[in-house]
Amino acid sequence: MIPSPKLENPKPNQVYSKVLQMVNYTIWSNIKGLYASKNNGRKIGHIRFKGYGWYNTLNYSQSGFKIDQDHGILHLSKIGDMQIKIYRKIEGCIKAVLCNNPQASISSISH
Repeated sequence: MIPSPKLENPKPNQVYSKVLQMVNYTIWSNIKGLYASKNNGRKIGHIRFKGYGWYNTLNYSQSGFKIDQDHGILHLSKIGDMQIKIYRKIEGCIKAVLCNNPQASISSISH
């Protein structure tokens, strides 16, 4: 579902493809959940689009990010570098970075 809108509008080309996949997954998961609720007899109403600028979470899973622990810098693909505070040494393999406005959280799983 992502390639056809990318041909019509150049803005999604400025976003890392894995992030677009996670946004698409989130939207379709919400729609499936609403559909299941409706089938269970719950009144759900209509799906509404809030407009530009309301989606403020980026999920970089598996790739597209790099962390420099020594300098406290998080590099996000197609966005750039951002300063982060690292309160303790990160151990293990980092599986995902979840960026919320205005903070960035790091999910890690140790091996």
